[in-house]
Amino acid sequence: MAILKMKFINIVGPIHQFDDIVMEHVIENGIHLENAIGVLGHLKGLYPYMEDNPYEQLMKKAEKLFGQMQFAAHSQPKVVCDYPPEQMEKYLDTVGDKLNDFIAQKERVENDIAGNRQVITHLTPMKNVDVQLERFFNMNFIKFRFGKLPRDSYKKLQMYLKDVEVFVTSVLHEGDYEWIVYFAPAYFQEKIDSIFSSLYFERIRITGKVNGTPAQALVKVEREIAQLQKEQETLDQAFNAFVLQEKEEFLKIYSTMKFLYESFDVRKYAAHTKESFYITGWIPQKRLKAFTAKLDKNKNISYIVEEAEIVKKSRPPTELRNIPIFKPFESLVKTYGLPSYQELDPTAFIAVTYILFFGMMFGDIGHGAVLVIIGWFLYKKRGLPIGGVIMSAAVSSIIFGWLYGSVFGYEHLIPESLIWMHPMQKENIPVIMGISLVLGIVVISIAMILNIINGIKSKNVARILFDKNGIAGVVFYWSVISFVLYSIYKGKVVISGIVIVACLVLPLLCIAMKEPLERLLHKEKKLLPDDKGGFFAEAFFEVVETLLGFMGNTMSFIRVSAFALNHAGLSMAVLILAELVKGVGSGIVILLGNILVIGLEGLIVGIQVLRLEYYELFNRFFSGEGRPFTPLTIAKED
Repeated sequence: MAILKMKFINIVGPIHQFDDIVMEHVIENGIHLENAIGVLGHLKGLYPYMEDNPYEQLMKKAEKLFGQMQFAAHSQPKVVCDYPPEQMEKYLDTVGDKLNDFIAQKERVENDIAGNRQVITHLTPMKNVDVQLERFFNMNFIKFRFGKLPRDSYKKLQMYLKDVEVFVTSVLHEGDYEWIVYFAPAYFQEKIDSIFSSLYFERIRITGKVNGTPAQALVKVEREIAQLQKEQETLDQAFNAFVLQEKEEFLKIYSTMKFLYESFDVRKYAAHTKESFYITGWIPQKRLKAFTAKLDKNKNISYIVEEAEIVKKSRPPTELRNIPIFKPFESLVKTYGLPSYQELDPTAFIAVTYILFFGMMFGDIGHGAVLVIIGWFLYKKRGLPIGGVIMSAAVSSIIFGWLYGSVFGYEHLIPESLIWMHPMQKENIPVIMGISLVLGIVVISIAMILNIINGIKSKNVARILFDKNGIAGVVFYWSVISFVLYSIYKGKVVISGIVIVACLVLPLLCIAMKEPLERLLHKEKKLLPDDKGGFFAEAFFEVVETLLGFMGNTMSFIRVSAFALNHAGLSMAVLILAELVKGVGSGIVILLGNILVIGLEGLIVGIQVLRLEYYELFNRFFSGEGRPFTPLTIAKED
């Protein structure tokens, strides 16, 4: 439940061994590369690599063939052969020519099958016409058209074709359309075609290769499709046999090509002098010993390892490490932002609070069980992190459902002796609202403590002492809470002037004057900006925002109890409607009602919990300005 510790490493080696060293020691060895010029720019005689990648075109060719041969991404081996580029290019060209031949043949067969199926579609409406089709195609003075008309247009034909030399016959009634054939003199065809077009006639062109009657032509075309399908099957078998035959050799060359391409591409991060190359980057501390042991075996390589705290020109990347139950909640953290290297990983905090809040707001054994199944499917079958979040939250829903005594809204199935409370009972409403407020106070306080810890990690004294979420904010917040509780206990307001100044006024002054106090800590001479009026106005509004923020954030946790009551009330409404309907309808109402509660209200509760995390808690201690740890690896698609 932490951020992985990083070390910064500088690697130097002979310039002529760059590719070999990169392939052996850098790629696939968990190093997050940094721009060496940016880090070591102060060294004289250091230059960036400017060459274009000579393997780029060859890599594109290999990638295209990899896709054409339909290999799964995980089938890519991690082997490197010693073939020269010319030999690999010749092999790829040979394989490419063979594949293109297969593809061309397959496309020809597929096009022929598609064309024949189109012919079947066109001839089917005419299958009962007992006329030789070739006679239609060989007429010189009479032209024919075949197609379909909307039924309404067909009924208007007599009016439009009055005194026009045309013969129309219907061959099929189909839905709202009439399939027809019409004949007209060739010299008059253009005008007649215009009339039919205005009536929304859709012409179907029949290929001239068919002969005999439509029924005979259909038999012939279907027989030809069967032959083409056999040819297609034979081609597929030959293609698969060729791919299987070439698989090992091709993947070896593909892997080699990818390693060469990726290793050369490392130059955009590296720098060089006349004799040496320089590579810089971050490596997890737990991998450092094994990595340096490999480097030590090559006497031509030298390296320097530095602590993250002393590296000035590069920020350490962030890699989160959490136990399996918390792992899915990393997705919620990353949605807000990745923690910087100097921050605490908030994953465990958001996991515990999210699970707790969701269970309190959506407590029901039956609804929780359904969500567990949905979450399991999304997480285990679809690989979606949100599924793990739903599963964990749903388990909490089941636990609170037991405490509330609710099973799909029914509150009489669990013995009263085993139940904590029914939220909708009048005497329990103030209790659950009070618990929500106390819970809000506790988690807000924890968030401020986390902010203080982050201030300590980043060595920001002003953040620790004077921030509204630092010690000054904690003192003010808990002083107000203590005064309220003490006054309620005494039945009257009992606060001395000294206590007000020490516990309320002084912390607020520290928050308002944070910037001048920070400058004072750094022994700067100029404490206040030139625009003093603007500064004090801004400080005043900072105090007001702090007061409203503490009050609003705390009261916002009332929504935890409000949604618990809303869930119980909505479930109760479903059962009442079911009783009113009776019979089979009652079961339908219960089913649909529970689907609505699980789907709609479950989604709303999930969003509301996330709102509490992001707006009431995260902005108190979490900056989310980190950058991801991305070690150099041979990328594989999912």
